[in-house]
Amino acid sequence: MLYYIRIIFIGFFLLFLKASDAQNPFYKTFGLTNGFPCTTVYDVYQSKNGFIWFATDVGLFSYDGFDVKNQINTYPFDKAVTNILEDSTGKIWCQSFKGIFYYTQGDSLVIEPSISQKNKFYAAQMLNGKILASITKQGVNLFNTITKKNSSVTIPEFNVVIPSFNDDETLVLQGYNGDKNFFVYPDGKYKKTVPKNAAPRYYTARFNNQLISLTKEFPFNIIFEDGTVKALSFKQNSSFYINNIKTISKNRLAICTSNGLYLLDKDYNIINSSGYYTDINVSNITEDLEGNFWLSSLNKGLVFTNQFNIILNN
Repeated sequence: MLYYIRIIFIGFFLLFLKASDAQNPFYKTFGLTNGFPCTTVYDVYQSKNGFIWFATDVGLFSYDGFDVKNQINTYPFDKAVTNILEDSTGKIWCQSFKGIFYYTQGDSLVIEPSISQKNKFYAAQMLNGKILASITKQGVNLFNTITKKNSSVTIPEFNVVIPSFNDDETLVLQGYNGDKNFFVYPDGKYKKTVPKNAAPRYYTARFNNQLISLTKEFPFNIIFEDGTVKALSFKQNSSFYINNIKTISKNRLAICTSNGLYLLDKDYNIINSSGYYTDINVSNITEDLEGNFWLSSLNKGLVFTNQFNIILNN
């Protein structure tokens, strides 16, 4: 049965935004205590129609400006979902940690069996608004979400890679040790490159016109396209790990960690080495159409702030 959770959002809670200390941008958290369905949120995304989507430990939810609505999942053994994607028709896709792909149909989540891999999870990417590119044992599967046709890209010497990245409609795959890169295109073609200097890495993003990678754990480094490495300096260097990285403006890269949120400037320096919201395990961040930012977290539910524009424009 469909249910709604009424939450008083934007217009009213701006009066109650708070900060845990003077260095934090003002924010508001939503968890079990104020009507949100759970405290574990793996991903957050705003769709073309303006809805905010949350992938949580208990399912996929959407917020339309008035209500938080649950997308009913008829598969009772696989509620937790992550990696929200949208195709050109406005259909929302997500994945479970058990390897199941879902898409929205009305108020329900429907399984797409032709691309689901039981007990295998690798985050997919949406290319050209219709090609769902997912990793397989032999390479990459390209699923057309419009025609529902599959095509496979077999990549010799392919092995498990770090999280994929969509770089201007090209799927970027890298080896954990940085010894090989694969670039897969929507038409099924691909190329392999071998970096001059191999270095361990985990997350990838395009920032400041460069494709960069970051390590997940200490020692924290940035690895540039030419193979050079720059150390990142956090005040708590060895006590946390990175969950995600995301470009949020032309001169800011967000680093989502188990110990809060950090921002990198265009010179690749951390502007807040003590971190924002350090009691929050941040999993992702997205900006809505009004310039507000939403943070998903693994321990505090959802976080909202309308104070980042000041930071981003400095």
